[in-house]
Amino acid sequence: MDRLISSLIFSFFIIGSWAAINLPGSWPRTDVAPPPVPSWTALVNQTTILNIPISGEICPSTDTYCSWRCAPKCSRSTDIESCSQIKDWGFSFDDGPSNNTLPVLDFLKSQGIKATFFVIGSRVIEYPDILNKTYAAGHDIAIHTWSHTKLTTQTNEQIIAELKWTEKAIKQVIGITPKFMRPPYGDLDDRVREIIKQLNYTAILWDSDSKDWTSIGAPSFNISWITGNFTIWSKNTTWNSGHISLQHDLYKQTAAEIPPSIKIVQNAGFTIKSVSNCIGRDPYQEIGAVHSESINTNTMSTNSTVNPQQSKGATDRALNYSYIIRTILFVFFMFF
Repeated sequence: MDRLISSLIFSFFIIGSWAAINLPGSWPRTDVAPPPVPSWTALVNQTTILNIPISGEICPSTDTYCSWRCAPKCSRSTDIESCSQIKDWGFSFDDGPSNNTLPVLDFLKSQGIKATFFVIGSRVIEYPDILNKTYAAGHDIAIHTWSHTKLTTQTNEQIIAELKWTEKAIKQVIGITPKFMRPPYGDLDDRVREIIKQLNYTAILWDSDSKDWTSIGAPSFNISWITGNFTIWSKNTTWNSGHISLQHDLYKQTAAEIPPSIKIVQNAGFTIKSVSNCIGRDPYQEIGAVHSESINTNTMSTNSTVNPQQSKGATDRALNYSYIIRTILFVFFMFF
């Protein structure tokens, strides 16, 4: 009996681990730095990258390499932090996709709003259907790395892998390649900037951080702290540009803070746009890529141009069940 219980636990462990990955293919472990791929590393001419040492978690007392994360914040002309027009407001959401993205999408649809979603590669392979739904609704899809690690703490090869693995997952789902990326924590210096440039990405940052992440696991948190920030920003008349705000759609609490924040900005007379719209740049690398809500995600067919993988949904589900059965049988015969 003990052997039977052990084998069943082992089986469900394998199945559970496998079932979390819902995108066909071979993928790195989730939420840890992915392995470098030589062909991707070769895309970057490392002789042109400044010999900047890998940073630690703690900001140095002197900023030598133009760190955007460390105070005082240092920016380069390639860093996008705000919308061009003073009454435009680019809403952006990080760390998804997840099930908590769905009510955000419903609200945005009800308001006729497009936004930009900076997605984690580890979440993409877990929730490809939600990513596809986000894209098909006309929202920008952009890169937020594979493991949400501070990029300045990684080697050149690791940075490339973080970006390219995420790009690969996104492209497999929606069929096109993002142009925009956002470094986790805004952790950017001149070494990271050069890698981003050579990989043909544009770094999108922000000028209005909602700090909504402070609500996670904080029993005393008051949502008025977040809406209060948006109220203050929307009333500030000293700004000489529009805004790009940072929020998160990964958690239930942070997702719930998005609708009231948008309402405040709307009532203040701002036009809410996706980042691509508010800065006037295409969010994808392919020329003429489709990024509108012209595709019906409820009637995916084998001719779908959004996500070829979705057209095989029934087949994939059948393969999933087959895999589960074969795994149980394999473990049974191994132990008995």
